[in-house]
Amino acid sequence: MSKVLFFFTSNYPYGKGETFIENEIEHLSKAFDKIIIISNDTTNLQTRKTPKNCAITRFNYELSSILKLLSFLEIGNSLFWREMKIIRRLYKLKTSKIIFNTLIITLQKKYIFKKRIKNIISQQTSRKDEVYLYSYWANDMAIAIASIKSKKIIKKRFCRAHRWDLYLEENRSKYLPLREYLLKNIDIYASISSDGCRYNHLLLGSDYPSVKLSRLGVQSRIFKKCNINNFTILSLSNLIDVKNIKTLIHALSILEIDFNWIHIGDGVLKQELIQLAELKIPNKYTYVGALSNQEVMDYMSKKNISLFINVSLSEGIPVSIMEAMSFGIPCVATAVGGTPEIVNDGYNGFLLSPNPTAVEIADMIEKFYNLSYECKENMHQNAFYTWENEYNAEKNYSAFINQILSN
Repeated sequence: MSKVLFFFTSNYPYGKGETFIENEIEHLSKAFDKIIIISNDTTNLQTRKTPKNCAITRFNYELSSILKLLSFLEIGNSLFWREMKIIRRLYKLKTSKIIFNTLIITLQKKYIFKKRIKNIISQQTSRKDEVYLYSYWANDMAIAIASIKSKKIIKKRFCRAHRWDLYLEENRSKYLPLREYLLKNIDIYASISSDGCRYNHLLLGSDYPSVKLSRLGVQSRIFKKCNINNFTILSLSNLIDVKNIKTLIHALSILEIDFNWIHIGDGVLKQELIQLAELKIPNKYTYVGALSNQEVMDYMSKKNISLFINVSLSEGIPVSIMEAMSFGIPCVATAVGGTPEIVNDGYNGFLLSPNPTAVEIADMIEKFYNLSYECKENMHQNAFYTWENEYNAEKNYSAFINQILSN
């Protein structure tokens, strides 16, 4: 009898996204005899190595035009009307066109994907195998695997929930479909933050046994002492609006201290933000660009980083902060999502307001800069303790796997 895991991702191991899966896949590969990674990425080349017991296939999560048209038949589905009541009574939302279309397409995907998944399972496993289904996101694929009921086929069905797949307000429609259905039917709904667990309770007005706290984690690093010679600030994010890098650049431009800012990451705002940095803080910044997860770790291990900063307007719990703290680097970050669970104000860094001004960011950076060496050194040590106690990959993924495999 073999334990076989079907692992549904957005693009991993193709392209550049979902770098944090690289921390988890090694642990999963040791717990399961075989892993079939099913990626929605149908165009990019494979960019990451996977463990030897992993097979990879591609699965387009989008519907054809014909299937989208057929999704209007879902109006006759009892789940459609149940969800309509939830939208109006619990979410207090009007049934806009975008909400209506999102719902009927998700219901159609649930039906179509369920059949496809069962076909893949029958092709890849024998009757004696124990089959586990894992969606890395609480998305339509998670809803599809939650709809597969047979215990003869499936041992356990589970998903993670991060940010956009958890918080309604992070979506253009301010809506995510079939949350109640997912929480009722999935075996484990693993929120990466306590805030996510609380959010679901507030959203639906009830507790669900499937909701569990399961933090992400990063690997052990070498603790780095406080850098007192050159004040170096590091940020790591995609260059998109929600990451708020423009405000950070304005904040850096009004600092009255000597500093060097390094940014790792790429995105659609790259040219605009580089031009702004060149105008506002010439000779005080280094743009590194996009790096693989391993390259980021190598870079951080070689540089003497004084402070890590994250000014994002929305987060689950940033893996980048976990990675910084694994080196013992204090952090300044916005108090959004689950970030206050990792950045303890005054202990391992400082918290900003959820939508900080440039002045607020600058003041907080200077507050850290003006601390005594002893206080900074304590923050470095406390940052490392936070990683070791709360975001250690070995501990967190072992606990997650034990939860999955328990009866």
